[in-house]
This record gives sequence, C-alpha cells and structure tokens, in this order.
Amino acid sequence: MGIIQRQAFWSTIITYAGVLIGFVNVAFLFTAYLNPNEMGLRGVLFHFCVLFHQIGVFGFSSVATRYFPKFEDEKNKHNGFLSLILCFPFIFFCISSISLVCFQDVILAEYQENSKLFVEYFYLVYPIAFSMLIMQVFESYAGVHLKTVFPTFVKEVVLKGGATIVILLYAFSGISSALFWELYAGTYVLGAACIVVYATTFDSFSLAFNWSYYKKIGLKGLFTFAGFMVVNSFASLLVLRIDLLMISSIKGEFFAGVYVIGIFMSTVIEIPRKSIAKISTPLISSAWNRMDLDSIQDIYKKASGVQFISGIVMFLLIVLNLSDFYELIPKGEIYSQSFLVVVILGLTKLIDMVFSLNGEIIGYSKYYKFNLLSVLVLAVLAIVSNYYLIDLYGIEGAALASFGSILIFNLLKFTFIKVKFGLQPFTWRTLVIACLGVCVYFAGVYMPTFDHPVVSAIVRTALIIVLFATPVYFLKLSPDFNKMADTVTSKIKKLV
Repeated sequence: MGIIQRQAFWSTIITYAGVLIGFVNVAFLFTAYLNPNEMGLRGVLFHFCVLFHQIGVFGFSSVATRYFPKFEDEKNKHNGFLSLILCFPFIFFCISSISLVCFQDVILAEYQENSKLFVEYFYLVYPIAFSMLIMQVFESYAGVHLKTVFPTFVKEVVLKGGATIVILLYAFSGISSALFWELYAGTYVLGAACIVVYATTFDSFSLAFNWSYYKKIGLKGLFTFAGFMVVNSFASLLVLRIDLLMISSIKGEFFAGVYVIGIFMSTVIEIPRKSIAKISTPLISSAWNRMDLDSIQDIYKKASGVQFISGIVMFLLIVLNLSDFYELIPKGEIYSQSFLVVVILGLTKLIDMVFSLNGEIIGYSKYYKFNLLSVLVLAVLAIVSNYYLIDLYGIEGAALASFGSILIFNLLKFTFIKVKFGLQPFTWRTLVIACLGVCVYFAGVYMPTFDHPVVSAIVRTALIIVLFATPVYFLKLSPDFNKMADTVTSKIKKLV
C-alpha cells in the first residue's frame, strides 16, 4: 500500500482543497447569486453530461487500466496505446452526438413543462461532455503511469476555481445569464486542455498508431471488453445520476436545486474512496494479470478499513453540523429542505465505501461481464423506484431510491466475489468502527451549542474528531489509517 498511500495522500489533500473551493461556491456564491431553479439547472446539466460523455468514452478509460500491461513498453512509446484509447472514444462521441441531436426534441419534451432552463441551455451539453471525455481518457492514461495528482488538481482546483471566477463575474460585472453559463461550460474546456498539456510531458507520450502491434495482439477481446464496460459504466452512473434528472422532470428545477445541496454535502463523504480507487485500480488490474489473489485481498481489506473510517468521520461532521450550515448559507430556509436527503445519501455513501473496491475487483477479472448483468438490474430498479418514490415522497423519495439501489448493488457484488474468489473486505475491526461511529453520533447530538453557528460548528467538529479518531488510532483499527495519521503529524511538526 506504499504507492497507494503516497498518491492517495496528496490526491486527498488536493481533493479536499477542491472541496473547500466547491463548498464556498455551492454554499455561499451559487446560493447567493443563483436562484434555486438555476441551481437545479447547474446540477441537471452536469448529471446529464456525465451520463452522455460516458457513452462516447465507450469503456476506453477502463480499457486503459486493464490492457496497458499488454502494451507497456517505454522504449517503444507503449506501442501506440494512447492513440488507440483516444481515437475510438472520439469516433464514438461523434456518433453519439449525432444520435442525441436526432432525439433531442423527444428528450427535451420530458423537461419542457418543469425545467425550462435546461431546455434553453441544452446546447451546452456538447462542449461540456466532450471536455469530460478528454479529461477522463487522459486521466486514465496518467493513472496507469501512477500519476494521479495533477489530474486531480485540474478536476478539483482548476475547474472549481474557474467556476468561482465565473460566478463572481456574473455577480459583479453585470454579464448576461447566457454568457455566464457559456463561461461556466468554458471551465471544462480549460480543464481538458490542462490535462492534455500535462500528458505531453510524459517521456512515453506519442500519438502515433502502431497497427502492426495492434494486429499482433488482436483487438477483438479489447473491443468486447470495452463494449461491456460502456454499458456497465453507463448503467452504474445511471443508478447514481437518475435521481436528480427525474426530480427535475417530475417536480421541477426548484426541487432539483434543493436536492443539489444534498448531493454536494453527501459527495464530500466519499472523497477518500475516489482517491484510493484511482491508484488502487491499476494495481488490481496488474494483480489479476499475475493471478495474485493475496494482493487483491490485501488491497480489498485495507481499502475498506481506510474508506469506512474516513467516511464515518465526514458523515458525523456533516450531519451533526448541518443545522448550523443552513443558518449560515444564503437562502438557508429554502435549502434546509434537503436535511433528510443529506442523511440518507450520506448513509448511501458509507455503504458504498465499506464494501470497498468490489466493482473494480470484478471489473478487471475474467468475470467482468457479471458487473454488466448486476448493474442493468440495478438501473431498472433505480428508475422504477425513483419514479414511484419521487411521486410519493418528493426529494426524500429520490434519496431512499438511491439508498436501496446502492445497498442491493453492493450486496450482489460482495456475494459474487465471496463465492467466486473467496475474498471479502470485512474484519472484526469493521464492526468496532461502526459501533464507535454510532456512539460518537449520539454523543454529538447532545453536545453543547453556542449562540453563533460558526462557534458551535468549530467546537462540535473538534470534539467529534477527538472522540472518534483517538480510539481508532490507539486501538489500531486500521494500520493504514495510523500510517497516514503519523505522516500528517510528522509533516505538521516539520512546519512548526
């Protein structure tokens, strides 16, 4: 876990810096200068682009991780690997864009009544989605070289910092609403350009094709894998993104805007998982090539422990300080309607984190097709449950649908891995960590409050961290968590 620790440590630091920028954007700038309908537009536009660009990528970001070892050759510029994983997503994106244009009127008809802003600015889907595609492909290319820090910096700091500048321009320079949204889309174009320039600094960077090598190893298996992965990735994202899209269509952009706050707050919880997964995935792929189940089991358990501890800390800090948060942000009386959404989605993230890297383990094994079957079942379940629960319970219904879908999804993958490979991520420490989290939660409920919400939040945050982190550290519930804590402590001592 040495490589994972170093890369994950810096990626996590940068990611949390991005979270801070994003927090200021969402909590204070966007809520102040955008109305709830515009907040809804921002969320729906982003979610739609995430889904759409995934079709264009056509599974080639996963191809990069799985097949790079077959192409790896520093001297020969990795045998035209970059050109291969870049060319075909570009072709598929063009095809999917043409298809979207043909069916655009049918799609927008679902939003015409309740989400007029999304209909008006739908044209921004194309540049945003293409930029996302470029970033994802080049981020995967950097990932197989175990260079995840700069792409993380671009996605977390450059994109969000650009959004800060754009919203301030909108607030104080008097630019039009249309120009604001176009500049906002432009931040994604800037991010894509940054990652492309970074990739050109690799010694192995080359856009040359190596058709003789492609013919030598055969690409049929690669394209078969890519085909399965695009359906799998799209359906997986559909489970995670369909809630906001259906809220906007059924209830309208106002409620989508409120739900966006819940999504943002709950997303903070899973940051450690994203950082760990980025660097763990190439190692899992390499371990499968060696059929090294011991290494996979080691990564599986250690990742679960670190993710669960980090996730519980963030869940406690967010949920127990949520009332103070609503008091501080502009239009807090409106966005406080997302309280239960934050709690339910937060628990959903914790479930995903404690089950660890099950999707990655299956996805890079010879049984990767199982991911497709399970995710298709879950996609149908998510759509049906969202449709009925949103109608019955509004935005809380959407959160409940996500919770149920993710729980079932993880149980299916966990069972499959246990049966097929005899691997599982849990130890006795997992139960201790969960019980400790419950105890700290109830302790936090009865913590003292102060007149000013900032003072209350600071005091409560400090107490929560001490009450949870101290026993975790001294009981050695996660050796990797202890190592990371020691690293942070030593760096702080050096600074002092």
